[in-house]
Amino acid sequence: MNRKPHSTCSPLPRVLVVAPGAEARGGIASVVRMHRSTRTWKEFSCRLLPTLGSSSAPAKVLAALWAYIRAPLALMRCDIAHFHIAAGSSVLRKTPIVWLASLLARKIVLHFHCAGPESLFDATPQPLLSFLRSRADLVIVLSPWWKKEFERRWPNVCVAVLPNPIAPVAASREKSAAAAPEILFVGVLSKRKGYDLLLAAMADVIHEYPAARLSLAGDGEVAIARSAARRLGIAHNVRICGWIAGDELQDMYRQAQILCLPSYAEGVPLAVLDAMAHGLAVITTPVGGIPDLVVDGENGLLVPAGNQTAVVHAIVRLLRDPEERARIGEAGRQTVSEAHSVARVSHLLREIYCGMYTRSAVVSEPEPASHIHPA
Repeated sequence: MNRKPHSTCSPLPRVLVVAPGAEARGGIASVVRMHRSTRTWKEFSCRLLPTLGSSSAPAKVLAALWAYIRAPLALMRCDIAHFHIAAGSSVLRKTPIVWLASLLARKIVLHFHCAGPESLFDATPQPLLSFLRSRADLVIVLSPWWKKEFERRWPNVCVAVLPNPIAPVAASREKSAAAAPEILFVGVLSKRKGYDLLLAAMADVIHEYPAARLSLAGDGEVAIARSAARRLGIAHNVRICGWIAGDELQDMYRQAQILCLPSYAEGVPLAVLDAMAHGLAVITTPVGGIPDLVVDGENGLLVPAGNQTAVVHAIVRLLRDPEERARIGEAGRQTVSEAHSVARVSHLLREIYCGMYTRSAVVSEPEPASHIHPA
């Protein structure tokens, strides 16, 4: 939609960011926390309107109600309303505020963080999707694959790519090859993430590497995962931690050699980006935007989704060859440091905001992360 700008890009437009609050769990909250530390956030006088609080159901309801009360005044004080949206309940929570932003003739940015196309396009009521599409001045997605997907499904809507930012990680001591092999999984324990397949694969890995250990960091099916580990006879090799964040999670990245995320559907998972930033060798699947980030055999290993044998072979391959593991980990670190640095993403977002007023389009499109290599 082309609306008359509430202001020009000089002075810079003011931005209202509608997203989960600082205390919320999950990838969107982590991304927004990163954006809040940037120069762009300050330059555009960004304000956060949180629509989701802590994990308890009453807190979620109260956060949404409070957001609806605050939204009219917050929108009157902004020029651009930037909505961070996943799917399902995230769409439902934010649609009333999108409607109000449209009523007030504010520029509307829909920034999607979907687990997969089906979670948004198939599981969301079509009238809601049609409404969002008709109100969007710009759609932001996480990778070139997602851009093509939205352009195919939402023709005539302007779509821009903005990678997720990752904070720099200080180089840690080189891990000893003699240390017990540590494999890490970070994410919600759900069938979509493939944690159950990873547990089954670890039973085979442990036959060859009895000292190998697996740590699962995430909420979800925690009790089911513990029961599965006992049933497979690998409970003594598996640590199921529940929700982990902050310094404790960073310590887990530092202690591990491999991250394995055998998902069936993904956007561009922060767990993979964080692991690459820490120099871990990553094993994951070519779903969603992951192939835009991971080049098989170069900065990670890709295995077919649902293929337990391939997961076993990939883990054993990296455990057998510490040099290859280190090479892949360092290549991943280079990919993230160049393509997903907070400074680079902040600059791209600045261009996006200004581009909405100078030419009703994005100033530039970032190159896929997997195509950026060190000089």
